Parts: sequence; structure tokens; C-alpha cells
Amino acid sequence: GKFAICPPVEASMLIREESCKHFITCGGIKFGVVFTDGSVAMPRSQWLVHAGWGLYTCEGASSNDWGKLEDPPFTSFRTELRGVLEAFSRTTIPICVMCDNQAVVDKTIAILDKVYHPEGECDVDEDLDDPMWEALRQMAIRAPRFQYRIRWIAGHLLDTGNEDKLENFLQEGGNIEMARGNAAADRLADKGAAIDAPALSLQWKEYLAAKMARA
Repeated sequence: GKFAICPPVEASMLIREESCKHFITCGGIKFGVVFTDGSVAMPRSQWLVHAGWGLYTCEGASSNDWGKLEDPPFTSFRTELRGVLEAFSRTTIPICVMCDNQAVVDKTIAILDKVYHPEGECDVDEDLDDPMWEALRQMAIRAPRFQYRIRWIAGHLLDTGNEDKLENFLQEGGNIEMARGNAAADRLADKGAAIDAPALSLQWKEYLAAKMARA
């Protein structure tokens, strides 16, 4: 079941219509927009790597949340997937998740298409190699049809040096609020990763060891 991966949360943290600021309509269905992201710190260290996910709907919403990735491997791909799972497991309304990991978006779309259109052809591996993918598939099967959508959004659009990237995003129909939503989810993911951050002394020793190894 989904709660084997995503434990239940308090009712106040569920995603409801009033939790969302942005909405899109597709196929006559109104979807609340939810932003998710993942974060991995010290990925080169086998022992000190730590990771987390973030979920953001709008400023001040009780549905905004973050958490650590419990089990290895601690990769960007898996942190992003966990954020999507958390959004899917917590919503009471149809939602469209905005995620900046193209690989996670593509595979999620493939799984949802196979669930929603089982009679059609769909390019998705039968062997879902991570339990989180199977959890996502089961959520889609058990939820009302077309409860979940996902779209890719470019990440780090508000970072210094990405002004051209942001301008292209806006010219292609994006808006600044979407960029801010992605940035907010990114900050929450960093908070999630920080939950299991090793002591600063250990981080410093790891940094010095890595620097010496490259010398």
C-alpha cells in the first residue's frame, strides 16, 4: 500500500483546493498545481551523503512539507520521485505536479498512461525496479481516474546567471509564479536533506580529504 512508503499525515497537511494558488484545466478537469523537488548533499561520500524532498503548494499553506530520503541509494532521481509520491499520496483533489527532473516526469507519465489507458500501447518497463514506482502505480490504480498529472518545469530559473533561461521560460508561456513555486520546493528539499546532515566537523574532514585526493 502507499503508506508503506508515504506514512499518513495530519488532516491539516493534506492537499485541498484551498491549499493551491495555481490551477490548470485539462480535459474538463481542474487540477491544483503542486511543486516538488529533491536534494542530495555530499553525493560523492559513501558515508556522509544525505538527501531529502520538498513539496510546495503556495506560501503559508499547511500542506507545504519536507522530509529526508530514508533508504539508499541517495540519488537526485530518487529524491525527486519521493517528492512526487508524497504529493500524490496526500491530495484530496486532482493535482498536476510540477517537477524539474525530466526522467522522473517521463516515467511517471508512462505509468499513468498505462493505468489510465490500459488498452493502448505504452512504453514502460513491466519490472518497476524501485518499490517507489510500484507504490506510484498502485496509487494511480486506486485513486479516481485522472487524479494525477505531472509536467516538467525547468529548475533553478531564479538563480543568478540563469536570466536567459528564465526569459526563455517566460517567452514560452511560463510565468514568474511558477518559477517561484519551483524555487520554494527546492528550498524545502534542502531542509529535508539537512535533517540527516552529518556534523560540520565530519563534513570539513570529508572536504579536505577530497581536496587532497585531487591534488
